[in-house]
Amino acid sequence: MRYTLFGSTGLRVSELFLGAMTFGEQGGVGAPAEECRRILDAYADAGGNVVDTASNYRGGASEEILGDLLQGRRDRFVLSTKYTVTRDSGDANAAGNHRKNLRLSLETSLRRMRTDYVDIYWVHMWDPLTPSRRPCGPSMTRYGPERSSTPASPTPRPG
Repeated sequence: MRYTLFGSTGLRVSELFLGAMTFGEQGGVGAPAEECRRILDAYADAGGNVVDTASNYRGGASEEILGDLLQGRRDRFVLSTKYTVTRDSGDANAAGNHRKNLRLSLETSLRRMRTDYVDIYWVHMWDPLTPSRRPCGPSMTRYGPERSSTPASPTPRPG
């Protein structure tokens, strides 16, 4: 496995990231926890060190399974997750890229993954109602639970 620097963060990341969107069987698709363990172990044995998930993957099961699988080896991985998608369809502020959803989604993700920080926190998709520079303000790192934040897509914001 080859490694590269992740932007200006100083993090050394494997050139291949492991996406955990199908960790969990909610919705009738995906992999059971034991298969997820085999996938993660094979990835780590090959030298991979970045695992990416999102607050909405498999209804949160992806993050919960990762939390279980990373116990005792969390610091060996660069853990990334994403937010934007709704946490509660009955709450108008439970989706989007604004600061309130960012904080509440991050707290939910940390609880599910049983960790006190994520290494990379991505914006999952553009939110046309939140200015692109607003979600993180100057920096979320002063709050402690996330070490780097960046838009998930390197493409310019539409429109």
